[in-house]
Parts: sequence; C-alpha cells; structure tokens
Amino acid sequence: KVLGISAMGLTELVSWIAVIAVAAGLASRIPGAEWLGKIYVHPRTVAILAVVAVPTYVLFAGLMVALGSTVADVQESQQIGGMLTLVFSLPIYAIQAMVERPGGPLALGLALFPLTSLVSYSLLTGFSSVQLWQVGVSVAILVVSAAGAIWLAGQAFRLGMLRYGKRVEWRELLGAARRTQQPDLQGARRQP
Repeated sequence: KVLGISAMGLTELVSWIAVIAVAAGLASRIPGAEWLGKIYVHPRTVAILAVVAVPTYVLFAGLMVALGSTVADVQESQQIGGMLTLVFSLPIYAIQAMVERPGGPLALGLALFPLTSLVSYSLLTGFSSVQLWQVGVSVAILVVSAAGAIWLAGQAFRLGMLRYGKRVEWRELLGAARRTQQPDLQGARRQP
C-alpha cells in the first residue's frame, strides 16, 4: 500500500513539474514575460532534491499509513497528520538562521533529521552549496527511516485490519514490533 501511494504521488509530482516547465517555456514567448525563459536551476540542485525527495516521500507515506491504521476515525487522523506535517515544515521557521549559517549545527541537524531533510535541502541549495557527504549521510538515514516506516506501517495495518472502529494503541504496536524481532527462545528449548 505504501509503495503504491509513493509511486502514485511521485508520478503526479513528475507530471506537475513537466507541466510547469512546458508552461514556463511557452509563457516566455509572450511579450513582457521573457524573464521566464531565463530561469535556471543548476542540475546539481535538481539531483540533490530528487535523491532526497524519493525516500522522504516513502517515509512520509509510511508514517501516514501507520498513523491511519492506529486511529479510529477520520478527524483524529487529520489531527495527527497535521502535527506530522508541522514537523515536516519546521525548517521554514528556521530559515533565517539557516541562511545566515548554512554550515551551522541547526542547518546540519535539520538536514540530517529524516522528517525535515527535504525542506532543509530545498532551502539550503537555494542559498548555499551543500556538501556531498552531507547529502550521502542524509540519504542513508532517509532510506533506513523509510524502510522502518514501511515495516511499521505493515505492523500497524496487520494489527488494525480486523478492528473496525477500534484504535490500535502505540504500546501494543511497539510491543508487537519487539516480539517479531526477538527470537523465540522457549520454542527453541522445547525442540530436541
């Protein structure tokens, strides 16, 4: 489910980017809008944002599916999703500090934190040069986080599948996660 949502969303994103690029190209031929043809985005910036955007989107979709599987009604899921979106946009509130010190600890922390990395890189690549090691570490953290979110979504979906109208408690979800990771030592002792 998460991979399907991610593929659908990324397809939509690519389609919108293509439509905007074609519209900007056509509009640049209109008198007075020639400046649209002079917009240039460095390929390195596009590459960084693309490499960071894909695992970020999968992470976000996995977390939303996990959250959606643990709530009982739509209103509650919208409230929790709103809080997740607020965390996702935290770098916007720190834009001044990030622009003044793009290599500082705040900018580095927000760029490496999985939920804020995409917005951080969107801001940082517009105002400064980003180190490639930083992008590599961030993408590695994002890939591990996205895999964990997909796994957590699967656990939440499995636990909540037959509970129509009932919540799956986070304690129960995390307890089930611990049980699936621990080996069955008692079962191993019983076998000859």
